[in-house]
Amino acid sequence: MDVLSNEKRWLVTLVTSNKIVAPALREVIQNGMEELYTTLDDRLSKSYSLKTLTYEDVRHLAATPSPWLKDLHFENINNNSDVKGENKKTRYNYNVNSSVDLAKLYLPDYLAEFSAFDKSMDLSASLRLLGCRMYPKQIFVSSDPSHNIQELADDVRKNVRNKGAHFKEKDWTPIFFDQCFEMLKALLQCLPLLPDEKKKELSDQLSTWKTEGTKNVTSSVM
Repeated sequence: MDVLSNEKRWLVTLVTSNKIVAPALREVIQNGMEELYTTLDDRLSKSYSLKTLTYEDVRHLAATPSPWLKDLHFENINNNSDVKGENKKTRYNYNVNSSVDLAKLYLPDYLAEFSAFDKSMDLSASLRLLGCRMYPKQIFVSSDPSHNIQELADDVRKNVRNKGAHFKEKDWTPIFFDQCFEMLKALLQCLPLLPDEKKKELSDQLSTWKTEGTKNVTSSVM
C-alpha cells in the first residue's frame, strides 16, 4: 500500500521529534533535575535528606509555609504503586534516591516508567517536565526572554507529540506540517542549559528533515 503524502508528513514529524528533539530535551531535563535535586537536598540538610525521607517527614514538610512536597506523586517511585490496602500512603517508601526519582514525582504514573534520562523516557514526559510549573525554584527558563519555555513545551506536547501519537490522516496537511516544525524549532531555540552551537546544529537538522524527510520515507508499508 502506498504511503500517502499526509502519512509521510506524519512519519517525518514523528521521526524528527524522537531522533532530534527528544535527546536534546532529555539532556536539558537531566541537567535541570540534577540542579533541583541538589537544591532541595541542601534545603533539607539540617533535619532531613531526600534519600532518607519518610512519610512523617513528608507530612510535616507539606504542612510548612513552603509546602514544596505537597501533591507530588510518590506512588511513582520505589515500587510504591504495588502497595495495596487502606492508608497505603503511610506504607510508601519515600526515599528519593536520584534525580530520576525526583523527575518521576512531577509526572502522572503512565509517564513515570523510565529508568534513566535515556530512550526509556517518553517524549511526552520530557515535555511535561519542561512545561511543569510546580517546581520550588525556576530550573527551566527560556534562553530568549521574549518566549516562555513552559508555553512552548505545552504547544509541542499538545500539537505535535499528541497529534503524532493519535494519528488522523486529515490533520497532516502541508500547513500543519510546517507549523509542527516551527513549534519544534522555536522550542529548541529557547531551550535553557544548551549551548548555542548545539542549538544551531539541531536547527539545521530540523530544516533538512523538513525539506528532505518525505523523500526518505519508504514508499510502501508492510
